[in-house]
Amino acid sequence: MKNTLNILCMMIFCCCMLGCMPAYNNRAIAAQQNPQDLVRYFYIWYIEEGDKDLLNSPINNDEMYKYVYPCTVKKCRIDLKQARGDADYFFRTNGFYLQEGLKSLAVHAPVSISDSIALVPVGFNERLRVVVFVQKTTEGWRIIKVEDIFDRY
Repeated sequence: MKNTLNILCMMIFCCCMLGCMPAYNNRAIAAQQNPQDLVRYFYIWYIEEGDKDLLNSPINNDEMYKYVYPCTVKKCRIDLKQARGDADYFFRTNGFYLQEGLKSLAVHAPVSISDSIALVPVGFNERLRVVVFVQKTTEGWRIIKVEDIFDRY
């Protein structure tokens, strides 16, 4: 009886632990599979992290490395530390309201440039805003660059 109770308690504990695992770990694993998922899960994570603590940028969180190429993270951190630019690197705009971004996020189908490079268009509020460059690495897909595509005409 005591042994059965111990086994039951252990099973309940394991189930609770699995249910309490953060969703972003599952997102990061799924994101390694294709560029569109990588970009979608990155922006969801980035917006949620930014919303948790408005004073600390998600750029300083080491979770960035699950989505973004190390050289790009380093560049973003240097720019943030030196207060270069007035726009968020991943949104290419300032004054972006995080929750509005999460509600209106639209990640479009990628355009493959080669077997290891793809471009992923991203929109907010039904308007295309940026193109995200992703590269396939040994660890999976990673964001290497983000460029704005604002109307310029």
